[in-house]
Amino acid sequence: MEDSQSIQPSEGTYSHWPLGLILGATAIFSLLLSHVTLLWEDEFFSFYTAAQPSAAAILHLQTHTPFALDPLAYPLTLHAVMVLFGQSAVALRLPSLLGFLLMEFSLFHCIRLAFNARVAYLAALLPLCMSLFDYTTQARPYAMLLGEFGAILSCWYLASNRERRALPLVGLAISIFAAITTHFFGVMILVPVVCAEIYRAFVRRKPDAPMLTAIAIGLSGILADLPVRAAVLPYRLHFYSAPNLHANMLGYSYVWTFGRFFRSLASDPTHGTFWPIWLLLGTVLALSLRETLLHRRNQMPLWVALATLSLLPFFALTTAVFATNAYEPRYALGLAIGFSGLLAIALTPLLKRTWFFYVLIFCIWGSIVPFLFVSANQLATVTAAQRSAMQNFYPAGPVYMAADDCFSPRYFYATAAERDRIVCLYSSDWELRQLHNDTGARTSLAMNGHTPLHFLDFPQYPGKTASGTIWITRNNPTWLDAALRNQGFSLVAIRSDTTGTFYHLQ
Repeated sequence: MEDSQSIQPSEGTYSHWPLGLILGATAIFSLLLSHVTLLWEDEFFSFYTAAQPSAAAILHLQTHTPFALDPLAYPLTLHAVMVLFGQSAVALRLPSLLGFLLMEFSLFHCIRLAFNARVAYLAALLPLCMSLFDYTTQARPYAMLLGEFGAILSCWYLASNRERRALPLVGLAISIFAAITTHFFGVMILVPVVCAEIYRAFVRRKPDAPMLTAIAIGLSGILADLPVRAAVLPYRLHFYSAPNLHANMLGYSYVWTFGRFFRSLASDPTHGTFWPIWLLLGTVLALSLRETLLHRRNQMPLWVALATLSLLPFFALTTAVFATNAYEPRYALGLAIGFSGLLAIALTPLLKRTWFFYVLIFCIWGSIVPFLFVSANQLATVTAAQRSAMQNFYPAGPVYMAADDCFSPRYFYATAAERDRIVCLYSSDWELRQLHNDTGARTSLAMNGHTPLHFLDFPQYPGKTASGTIWITRNNPTWLDAALRNQGFSLVAIRSDTTGTFYHLQ
């Protein structure tokens, strides 16, 4: 495929309102769910980082004692949003919503140019069906990263198919730089882009120098990450997700991403049946490859990019095993972009039948809309109960909580009069002994002095003199149970609510 080849008009009619419907529904449901969903523990790491008084303060925090383990792009973006729109849950989640919208738009635009509008509509609609949509309602970098991945795919495609490609090349460099500086696993986007470029170079019998230059410029984002990477290195030694670095995590990554359809296959990475995932993935790869070879052979570089993107967990988990010692399924959410595109391409022969296309789209919307409305209603009910519980009067005396025990939401949603009595306990020794990680202790040490929260190292806990004080835990035991009993305390439950249980120490 030569650089001089321009994009041909896609097949079929095209109007903007179906894409507008997808983007509008995404925005409406995301804003609605954000409004009724309380901030959760990880969001507070982002919140307190971005709430620093200036961009310079954020830079200093992230390069010295970070507790939100993200590069600089996301906290700086969130800081700007907070300055412009305030600190409400909806405002904090705006970058996530905008990132998801960018991903949908970019995927639609790219697939429409390569195939046709019907295939593009389905590809852009599928992510709305998956659990990765939930990340539009979280003040975390993952949905923003999805948007950058989508922009990279679209810019790369335009740059590889247009005669006038200066603007796409600039967009490609900026998008890669942004992805790498948004999340440490953002560098994984280079795998599909480089694989596609290797294929193009093989077909063209020469490398595309301007394209490789744009990729190299974007790759310089790694240099901007280096100070933050050095600062988060101590977390790597005993990171909480290290036990998840095993083969089952591959299948679980797809279960996590597809969620609503496959969550019944596995409740955690260690127990589950993953063969339906591999059967589905293999079938989609094979059918989409067949369709591309038979009818769109000139789009093979795009197929290579989508295919390797759909296999992102394999590359990400390999990187985690040999380099980062940290991996969660959400680090590879970009697989949904590749899978959605491939599935839509695989169904191209059926989508040519007008009745099938409209029935399929109707069924998808018919399942999405009621599900999201019901979810919003249920969340509103749960949120009201949680907020009431966290604002309810605490028993007299200090309230001690474990560092790994959703301490930040309890503090944030408590009344102003109650906050001074809430203390977070941490202990590297006990956390390693009971949980086999010390992420909570390291996070507490980093947050101390940079947030209004109160922290106390467990060895400084008052011990027997604190008999009669109260502490709270979730329904699952934490290291604090064992530590207190080791000091001779007996724990008597005195009250439970939707967030946990109060205990009296004797």
